[in-house]
Amino acid sequence: MWFLENKKILRSLGREEHYSWDKPAKIPPRVNLTSYIGGKYILERPKNFKVVWGEATGFLMGKGGWDFMLSGDSPIHAKQKQLMGTSLYRDQWHQQIKDFYEYITLRLLHEKSCRIAGLNQVDITRELVYPHTVFSARLTKRSVGDIAHVHFAANVFSLPLKTEEHPHGVYSEQEMYMVLAIISICVFLDLDPAKSFPLRLAAKAVTQQLGKLVETNVKSVNRTGWISGFVDGMTQHHTPLADYGVHMVRSLLEGGLGTSEVTWSQILPTAGHMVANQAQLVFPLIQPLKRLRGC
Repeated sequence: MWFLENKKILRSLGREEHYSWDKPAKIPPRVNLTSYIGGKYILERPKNFKVVWGEATGFLMGKGGWDFMLSGDSPIHAKQKQLMGTSLYRDQWHQQIKDFYEYITLRLLHEKSCRIAGLNQVDITRELVYPHTVFSARLTKRSVGDIAHVHFAANVFSLPLKTEEHPHGVYSEQEMYMVLAIISICVFLDLDPAKSFPLRLAAKAVTQQLGKLVETNVKSVNRTGWISGFVDGMTQHHTPLADYGVHMVRSLLEGGLGTSEVTWSQILPTAGHMVANQAQLVFPLIQPLKRLRGC
């Protein structure tokens, strides 16, 4: 058959896995639940309604993506949730997070604001957080409300973010946001079949690039002796989240996971999902204030 020949050609090019060789089938329509009652009904019936994010996360991150805590309902996924919760939610974590966001927001307001007509002005948030294509220019420049969450994820998980304090980082604020946002878009908002293919390929490429850097960092944190102390000193973040970063990574390692598991089933998918989701919350909070001021 003709498609077998195509499969053979693509295999020789190393691109066979980019395509599905199943028979064409109708894609079931998406059903959005927007009410509390609907969400409660679904969550109380795990035997009838299963998590559907596993395939996309697995495509981006391999086996680690399949084991991510939001990728399934099995005991393995429940254990992953428990481990992440134990490492993340420590004593005084509410206050530490509050202090961090106050610290980073004030810093970004000073850095990103400019004077126009004698007044200090700044781009706090953008209404459109999730464009339907990864090639949209709307992702190239983000607001303070978006970038603050990038700094939060970088501080919690010791991501290679380039800042004045860490000039040897790899990704700028906008670049890091773009990568983490594309991960979230590919997993949760891959709705248009015509755009799904380029979206998934682009998302996988940048996810693998970031993941390799994160895994290298996790391996360095996992070393013992004087090297471990050296790494701690080089990567210490002098912020209200100083107890996280390499300490968070080490906590996950002490939970019994290997460096690959910590990278691909814990740090990368968690950071990818939380940054864009948190950025979505900024606009609904700011919009009522704008209306009160008549903006």
